[in-house]
Amino acid sequence: MTGYNQRNKKNRRGNSLLLILLISLFILTVNISASEKIQTVLAENLQVAPSFAEKKKFVGGEVLVKYKTSVSVQTQQGVMASLGGKTTKPVSKKAGVSRVKLQEGRGVIETVQAFMSDPNVEHAQPNYIYSAFAIPDDTSYGQLWGLKNTGQTISNPVYPTSNPGTAGYDIDAELAWDQITDCQSMTVAVIDTGINYQHEDLAGNMWDGSGAGFPNHGWDFVDNDNDPMPEGATEDHGTHVAGILGAYGDNATGITGVCWRASIMSLRVLDANGLGTTADIISAVEFASDNGADVINMSLGGEASFDTLGSQAIDYARANDVVVVVAAGNSGVNNEGPGEDDDPSTILQPCSYTHDNLICVAALDQAYSRAEFSNYGSVSVDVGAPGTNILSSYDGRKITDDFTGWTSTGDWVGTTCNSIYILTNPSNSCPFGAGSFYLNNANDVAYKNIDLSSSLSASLGYISLVHTEPGVDLFSTAMSSAGGDPFAGGGSILQTSSGTILGEYHEHDVTSCNTATCTIGYRFTSDASPITIGYGVMVLGFTINTVETNRVSTTYYPELGTSMAAPHVAGIAAMVRAFNPSYTYAQAVEAIKNGGELAPALSGITTTGRSVNAMGSIAYITQPTGLSAVVQ
Repeated sequence: MTGYNQRNKKNRRGNSLLLILLISLFILTVNISASEKIQTVLAENLQVAPSFAEKKKFVGGEVLVKYKTSVSVQTQQGVMASLGGKTTKPVSKKAGVSRVKLQEGRGVIETVQAFMSDPNVEHAQPNYIYSAFAIPDDTSYGQLWGLKNTGQTISNPVYPTSNPGTAGYDIDAELAWDQITDCQSMTVAVIDTGINYQHEDLAGNMWDGSGAGFPNHGWDFVDNDNDPMPEGATEDHGTHVAGILGAYGDNATGITGVCWRASIMSLRVLDANGLGTTADIISAVEFASDNGADVINMSLGGEASFDTLGSQAIDYARANDVVVVVAAGNSGVNNEGPGEDDDPSTILQPCSYTHDNLICVAALDQAYSRAEFSNYGSVSVDVGAPGTNILSSYDGRKITDDFTGWTSTGDWVGTTCNSIYILTNPSNSCPFGAGSFYLNNANDVAYKNIDLSSSLSASLGYISLVHTEPGVDLFSTAMSSAGGDPFAGGGSILQTSSGTILGEYHEHDVTSCNTATCTIGYRFTSDASPITIGYGVMVLGFTINTVETNRVSTTYYPELGTSMAAPHVAGIAAMVRAFNPSYTYAQAVEAIKNGGELAPALSGITTTGRSVNAMGSIAYITQPTGLSAVVQ
């Protein structure tokens, strides 16, 4: 296999936006909460991890007892004394419930069982303790629908479907946080583009590798040095992934990850183009496994013939008791079919590996439908997780534009088409291809000043729809660090195209334009000869990603993809293993797969048909085997 990529962020954005364009705290109830019910059942059946049973969920030294209505007060006193009660106090006269204080040394659970065995008692139970669910105070917590879905509308969405979504469709993070928020005892390796470890919401949760000679929290396998800080303006992927699984929670800043406290190892294997190699990924997996990683997240993949050495790297992780979480891919295809490349001899790797320590994750939208871009597979893909409009940490700035305030000549206009911001020539071309033809003898320019003076590097991205006379009528992009019309003297032409090219994603390095006077512009030229059909040019999805001079980033943006779904699962894996320190990789994987909730959208297209659930995975207990019953 020659390389891995992010599956592919460029095509992902282009396909999604083109599709859009073309087809247009705290609740207390009378009943015990779900987590407490689970805990009670587990504790009473003595099939629970010690850390679970030891949590104080009821008042020590007392129980609540309800006697049968026919039982006299004198008999009640006798029962209480014989079963270890010291004093009794009515709680509810209507319900006939009493609070029984226990004699010294009497345990709550054994006393409840004793009362329940007495024929005079209708019901007995601990005196449970209620509290508000653990809810972080991070300022943008309300936007994290994957953790808590209230049916909220996500701001600045990158995926319009099911926004707002359906309340309750989330990973039940708050129930899980009522049990554990600190995953620092487990190290999660993020094999990706590197992580901006100075981001305000990640700095406190990075792996401390200084004692092992890795002071910058990992290793850079692209440049072969000990600093895995992202370098290019498009290398925000790993920082975004890291925030989903482990942004510092409850610090009144930004967002929270699945784990509020974490130990995140950064391993850079993808370059500025989002590409990496088998060799680097093998090295990264071995580094993670040799340096104490308990979970590896790889939001990457590639289609090729079976990668034997890549597969053996996952074997190595398994031998070191490491759970590996990977993304299912963003082509909207069946991984068991010919795939995106229509070649049945290739497979999507690492998702299609069959290792029992590997979990492959599909993306769900805010209503828990399969995201239209998400790959699936009844053999290769295991579970689903939130993967659309996922707000998380970013390496630098993301500058978007609605095409207002542009200086333009000729027939350029900035407007909206089917709720999408566009820059179009001719000005009345919405929807594109509906019969509005461009003008002859055009030499039309549109440009705007964008201050990039604080940027170390910058990358321009946008989508174009071009329908012109090939080789004659041209669409061009340019920049100028000196300002003004970038097509006049001193500007740099970034690209020129003509003919019929619909939905092409362009990306240009504009680092040399890192001035306060930088202008970005588009030009359309046509000759004098009439053309029967020519719909012109449309530009949409205008975005500039930057790496800032001050690497202490404070930015957060939403993204979409199975790359965003996978770290939800990696975070749960860390949480489950931190909660149950004796769990092997196999037990953690089983808890994640079987502790999820059945999701109709995943039935028949994943191995489990389930969406992941943090609380369900924490509470999941492997059923005992090898037992037999004897009827006497």
